[in-house]
Amino acid sequence: MTKSNDDLTPVLRHPADTDSYLWMGGTRMHVVLDGSDTHGQFVLVDQYGVSGDATPLHRHHNDDETFYLLDGEITALAGDREYHVTAGSALFLPRGLPHAFMITSSSARLITVSVPSGFDSFVRAAGVAYVPPAPTTWEFDPVRFLEPSRAAGIEILGPPPFRPADLGR
Repeated sequence: MTKSNDDLTPVLRHPADTDSYLWMGGTRMHVVLDGSDTHGQFVLVDQYGVSGDATPLHRHHNDDETFYLLDGEITALAGDREYHVTAGSALFLPRGLPHAFMITSSSARLITVSVPSGFDSFVRAAGVAYVPPAPTTWEFDPVRFLEPSRAAGIEILGPPPFRPADLGR
């Protein structure tokens, strides 16, 4: 339930207050601010992954997505263009644009902001909830993405479009 835009109450989330989810590979997602915190305006997710972690090629029909890379490097495909994103860089992906990314450094940490909210529901439905610290290994069935992605207006277009040679760029 989102709050009224007339509600001027600030929201503070400490790391212990966030929801944490395991995803494919070594990816961990932490929902820092969700739609109920931001009046439905946006979602902020803190994401950590390891070399080779990659998203499938997909497009968001309901939200714009921005990545701000705190640490590491990723290669992103957005439309027909490839981008090398390094720490301190941001990449804006408007809704409707097919995209994917892969971590090309040993690890990476990025902040994802999605506007408006809704991506938080996808993260929660598709991920496996855990209480930190994360396990060192886990099993993840990619099929668990299918229904939550449809419900969130995220269209899966294909597998990750990257080659092993893209690692370590």
